Amino acid sequence: MLNLTGLSLHFGALRVLDGLDLAVERGEVLGVLGPNGAGKTTLFNVITGVHRPTAGEIRFDGRAIGRRRSWHRCRAGIGRTFQVPKPFTGMTVFDNVLTAAVHGGGLSFRGASNRAGETLALTGLANRTDRLAGDLSLLDLKRLELAKAVACGPQLLLLDEIAGGLTDHECGVLLDILKVLRNRDITIVWIEHVLHALKSAATRLAVLHGGRFIADGSPEAVLADPKVQEVYLGAVD
Repeated sequence: MLNLTGLSLHFGALRVLDGLDLAVERGEVLGVLGPNGAGKTTLFNVITGVHRPTAGEIRFDGRAIGRRRSWHRCRAGIGRTFQVPKPFTGMTVFDNVLTAAVHGGGLSFRGASNRAGETLALTGLANRTDRLAGDLSLLDLKRLELAKAVACGPQLLLLDEIAGGLTDHECGVLLDILKVLRNRDITIVWIEHVLHALKSAATRLAVLHGGRFIADGSPEAVLADPKVQEVYLGAVD
């Protein structure tokens, strides 16, 4: 579904991404690990069109998208969440998701209203529809962030540390939602530091370090890799 070939992003002499190659298969859940500053969120920014790559190619569903605007990529089927939730705080939960369905998903008002209702039910927010987004708890903010991305109708969903700051129980709530999304044939790439959550969902792990992937494979093999243990597992609590 997604192919990155020789993908690089340089800010002057700083090589944030340095010749990345990556293939994401339809239907898989790819977990992306790496220490802070490894380039993980930057990778998402390049895939979604926030930054234009210095070199390399991005192909989504067989089409080159490296020069397309971010909203074109969203309409083509790439959705994302942000590490820090970005709700419209003065709008209701329903209107936040409705806005995503209209502008991100390209739906009519009626179609967007239907999708918003379905998405809020899926993400456990059906009883929060009239609440202002600025009044939500952290778990509900994370669920709203996910709901907005899902309301855009993605085939590929990029999750940026969506479990960060949550308790084990709250992580379980999110994992249940992700299981439903996977059953709906949504492919997921998930950046995360909460290893137990990621391990329970990911079918494959890739580790980014210094702008390059240093490991890629099954969760068990990657986490047992001595280089991964040195540069990542040894650098976290």
